[in-house]
Amino acid sequence: HFEGTPWYAMFCVVMVTYAFELLLCPCMIMNQVGKSITSETSKSRLYGFIVNKERSHRNTAACIGGCLQCLRCLSCNRLGGGKIRAQTDLKDASVAFMDFFNFNDKFDIVLSDVWIAFKMLGRVHRERKYKSSQQARFDKQSKSGEQLVPSLDLGFINENNDSDRAADDSSDENDLFVAEDNFSNKNAKRNYHPNVPDEDGNDTSTTRKTVLRHTRASDMHHIHQAARFSHYAMGVYDLYPDALLAAGQINGGRSGVYNPTQRGESHSNGTDGISLSSCFRLTDFGFPETALAYGTFANDILATPYSILVDEDARTVIVSIRGTATLEDMVTDLQFSSVAMERVGEVCGFDGKGTYSHRGMLTKSKWIYNDLTRRKILARLLPTDDSGNSNNPCHNFNLIFTGHSLGAGIAAILGTMFRPTYPELKCYAFCPPGCSVSINLALQCEDYVTSIVVGHDLVPRIRGSNFEMLRFEFLEILARIKVPKIKAWRDTRIPCKNKDLVVRNKRLLYSKNEIPMSSYFTELKSFQQKRRGTFSELVETNLHIPGRIIHLVNAIDCSGNKNKYLPYWESSKSLREIDLSIEVMKEHSIDNLVIILNKIATDYDNASKGIHVEDDDDDSVEPVEHNSFDEILSGSDFSADDRWFILCSRPNGSVSLIPTLLSIAAFCCAAFGNNTCSLFIREVEDGEIFHKMTMGGIEDVAGVTFGLYSYGIEYYHGDVDGYVLQCSQTIPFDVKNDVYIKMARAFSALAFVVGFPVICFLGLANCCRIRRKWFRRIAVAIFFVTFSQSMIFIFLLSDRCYQDLFPNLSGVDSQPCRLDNGSKMSVASSVMWFLAAVFTTYIDRASIVEGQMKMLSMHVTNRINDQ
Repeated sequence: HFEGTPWYAMFCVVMVTYAFELLLCPCMIMNQVGKSITSETSKSRLYGFIVNKERSHRNTAACIGGCLQCLRCLSCNRLGGGKIRAQTDLKDASVAFMDFFNFNDKFDIVLSDVWIAFKMLGRVHRERKYKSSQQARFDKQSKSGEQLVPSLDLGFINENNDSDRAADDSSDENDLFVAEDNFSNKNAKRNYHPNVPDEDGNDTSTTRKTVLRHTRASDMHHIHQAARFSHYAMGVYDLYPDALLAAGQINGGRSGVYNPTQRGESHSNGTDGISLSSCFRLTDFGFPETALAYGTFANDILATPYSILVDEDARTVIVSIRGTATLEDMVTDLQFSSVAMERVGEVCGFDGKGTYSHRGMLTKSKWIYNDLTRRKILARLLPTDDSGNSNNPCHNFNLIFTGHSLGAGIAAILGTMFRPTYPELKCYAFCPPGCSVSINLALQCEDYVTSIVVGHDLVPRIRGSNFEMLRFEFLEILARIKVPKIKAWRDTRIPCKNKDLVVRNKRLLYSKNEIPMSSYFTELKSFQQKRRGTFSELVETNLHIPGRIIHLVNAIDCSGNKNKYLPYWESSKSLREIDLSIEVMKEHSIDNLVIILNKIATDYDNASKGIHVEDDDDDSVEPVEHNSFDEILSGSDFSADDRWFILCSRPNGSVSLIPTLLSIAAFCCAAFGNNTCSLFIREVEDGEIFHKMTMGGIEDVAGVTFGLYSYGIEYYHGDVDGYVLQCSQTIPFDVKNDVYIKMARAFSALAFVVGFPVICFLGLANCCRIRRKWFRRIAVAIFFVTFSQSMIFIFLLSDRCYQDLFPNLSGVDSQPCRLDNGSKMSVASSVMWFLAAVFTTYIDRASIVEGQMKMLSMHVTNRINDQ
């Protein structure tokens, strides 16, 4: 019965693994939720009570609020969430969610289409990131740093490559931003960077991205400022409140207020001085000349934590705003509808007519503005009329607003609000959300706001039009697939080097201008046209990333193993593509950003001083032939595979199957041979003996067998007219376990204890990429297993193999032990373990042979096709 065998259980495990790998259950659940949301009648079980759009929005907000409350419970209330009111706070999110999913067009898509589309779109995004990385790598190695860096035309990247182009090269996707670009050009004071010389006399006009150069004072200033102020943006998260709490200087606990400032004597101009002597110093954080003048750490839908610091070394007052850290902050992020800034401009003294900002960010910006105005912290630190007052410790200090993520967007808006009062203020926004301010306001604040974006960070790309373009890409990728889905699915399961992405994608996908017409593609084009019209109507209120943008691009590869980034002055148009990758959130980390900026600042300082910066990636970017012999030996380019674990994908080559199968066979042979009662046998000769067996019968005994833990009697059985073997765990003979038997048992146990992890590792090597040094280490372990398995034959030296088994019977001779069926299995196990060890040791050479065979097969196939 197959159902009762271990093979059936293994088959079931494999089937369950495949089911989860295909995300069957999550896809089914999302499919049902989607049907419920899009239902227009009361027949739907989940949303049958939804009668109109307003009620559907309310219920969607309730669902989102329920998810946030679940997160609150799972975090034991550490993430907050107790002050969230779903119906009012989550209205924007529910409207956007319903607008994105509740469309009338129906596409003939099944779950397998969804899976293939996500996998292929991820591959296309990987190719796009690889091109960007190679361009940055070329720019970094280029010695012509004084000029605008040209676009690199890498033959091995762009040759015959139409599988994936940037959104600006695609007329379909570019149409989504035509109205937006026209509006931007109409309202721009300048084309991103001023088309005038800077303070060094250099032309800063850039209609394309340019590399920040160590020979330009303005670029060096921005790099140093960003690196320095990033520490303050990071500290406001946990470092400052934890340090103040440990020192007992916060009133109100973890969510309290720190306000050590003291009023000094009134000056002649009517302003109050301020003393920094009692302020908390950031000595433990590497900034002994920086004083923490004020900090409030209350957090809810309106309030947000922020700190005011005085950097006496840089002669700067810094207002640092914390980013998203609680569920209340997350709700603020989800309040992304556009709100007019006209009334705010009237209060603060700037022209806000026709400008818009993120509703949640503006709400928190107003709260901070009112808090600063009410407490008069900035007014006391930086009086606007203290030009002649030298007693003020912050006399002639600069004002900087900074923050990370949500705090970056708030800092940009606050900078706009305080700009009329402090015309020279600056703002450094680290990874701000892409939906912070409207286009015209983003252009207006280029003079004083600098946004820093790392790699393919998702947050600066969060905009409605970007998600709309991602949906276009997702739906379009199904029309671009030119092979059967099963073939595409199999190809996605095979790990792919970055340099092979172009060729592999071209085999599976049509280029965007070669998509054949079909009913599905016709429906898709009609749907895209409708959605473009919707976004064209809202162009004035569409939100963007604020100010000038410094884009940090990984100059090595997409793996993230080396933090070598190259800074570019970038246009917001380059931040329109959302990549499907788990790395996008890692690049949003403020800790990672601080490390990257400090490394860039150090490298630029060394370059400006003429100090050579060693680069452990000195090889130049040169064309590499696909599937070449060198690529077969290279393993470093596998670090950016679609997934790190793919069942039976053999990323280390098919040769890894050989030691795996040998080890499994050896383990099974040892498990059977070492534990049977017929490991060795002593034949009985020179006289018949009879042994009393079960049921009181007397039988003719031909021999006695021994195992490591049992024995057996081989006797003549009349019913079968032949000899049979009967095993028992209790040895009746007066022979004790000597040291040789104990050693044989110990070596057998060692072989099992070490052999099983070895098999697991070799199995893992057939599912994910393993470094060569680990194969060498596992080869040593297999040699140890081979030695242990071979040492069980020390059993042959024990007394049990030589002492007289029947001392009371004269004339009966029992021969010494010889190998029986079990020992033959053990010998086979030792041989297979040895072969597996040898093959694992020389797996590199085996991979070379495999690569040569593949290349020979490819050449033969190509020659046959040419003929």
